[in-house]
Amino acid sequence: DIVVPGLLLTFAARCDLSLRGAASPLGYWGAASAGYLAGLSCALAANMYHLTINGVQGQPALLYLVPLTIGPVSLLAYLRGELPRLWSGEALLPATQRSLRPVGAAGGAADEALVSQQLCGFAAAPAPLEGSSHYKPLP
Repeated sequence: DIVVPGLLLTFAARCDLSLRGAASPLGYWGAASAGYLAGLSCALAANMYHLTINGVQGQPALLYLVPLTIGPVSLLAYLRGELPRLWSGEALLPATQRSLRPVGAAGGAADEALVSQQLCGFAAAPAPLEGSSHYKPLP
């Protein structure tokens, strides 16, 4: 129940580091952490006071954690105009690599080589030639 919201907290901290140089309480990490605290408090209160939704006892933490962590991060990104960058993952890239062209423009092995070269700094191994023992056509 806590893994998915925990991954969002990590994502928020990495976005803050990439975009602003530090994980800030006023950034995405702070918004996600506040939402996590609120969601965990709601889950605890629901179980302590036997509050139910549709008569289901023992509300799962994800019922409260996911909306209360994704909501503040999404709202903050929308208000800052960075929602498309967070959604696409571009916010995680260093500033020098934020102008990557979309995969699919060159197609096939050329895309793999380009992405590998842009992200890792080196070219990918060439694709096996047709007729070699490793070549298997797709169905």
